[in-house]
Amino acid sequence: MKFLKTVAPAALTELWEKVSGNVVPKDTDADVGIGTDDPQGKIDVQSGNMTAIFGADGGATTLSDNTNKANRIALPHYDTDEEPVVFIHGASQSSANILELGGGTGTGNAFTEIRFRTGANTTTTTGSQRMVIDSGGNVTVSTGNLVIGTAGKGIDFSAQTPAAGMTAELLDHYEEGTWTAAFAAATSGTITISTSYDTGLYTRIGRKVHVQGLFLASAVSSPVGILTITGLPFTSVDSTDLGSDWSALSVWGNGLTSAEESIQGRMGPSATALEVTGFNGTHTTDLAGKVGVSTYFIISFTYTV
Repeated sequence: MKFLKTVAPAALTELWEKVSGNVVPKDTDADVGIGTDDPQGKIDVQSGNMTAIFGADGGATTLSDNTNKANRIALPHYDTDEEPVVFIHGASQSSANILELGGGTGTGNAFTEIRFRTGANTTTTTGSQRMVIDSGGNVTVSTGNLVIGTAGKGIDFSAQTPAAGMTAELLDHYEEGTWTAAFAAATSGTITISTSYDTGLYTRIGRKVHVQGLFLASAVSSPVGILTITGLPFTSVDSTDLGSDWSALSVWGNGLTSAEESIQGRMGPSATALEVTGFNGTHTTDLAGKVGVSTYFIISFTYTV
């Protein structure tokens, strides 16, 4: 069955009849084609332009200017005494155009689960389930990842009750990887790090970066001054609140050329290096001069960027 631009009234009565106020095709097995005389479904509209438009003034059959519009496309309910199940509800209002999936109108029931599927290629039937939103609002990603496509965007936790000093509620960064460390003597001389022991690990979550590693000296040349470990993956924060941008680290050392009561470390603002010093019970001491071949340090700490 095909709709033509001009059809004689007699031809229309042969194809259609009025039943209980509705116009229906006489041949209930017929398919309806618009733009085609070989429809492939019960309704086949062949148009690459605006293929179909559904809707009118809200709750009416009229189409008025500057008036809220609505449409509802639904599925018959399992229990035919129930309202249909609405899978698309659209609304056009003066300040918003709204698309609701799975419900959104009192004239129909809502879906209890929405499943998203994709195919591996253009000829895949059925497809694979990728994501599900269940009746409790839980979202399950079956396969694949949630990809944040714009830097600085992420997960917004603003619905929670924050502490008084809260400055941000957006988790906008996650990263993990390796970094290459090097030793340096602040005053003079050099300390060469072993290429077998110069790689550390890092994990960044939001503004917090955790680093760790074992770093071993393979050669020294008259080092003097504070010992630093350079090459950290991110620059530390420089805060206007003095003191809040410093971080202390857990450090374990072995193989110093002379005894040291204890070892400690810190990282200051706007830095990609950390300082490792000795402590004799009353003040810090320089460690670079006590580093020899095979001296090593194990570090683990977290700092803010």
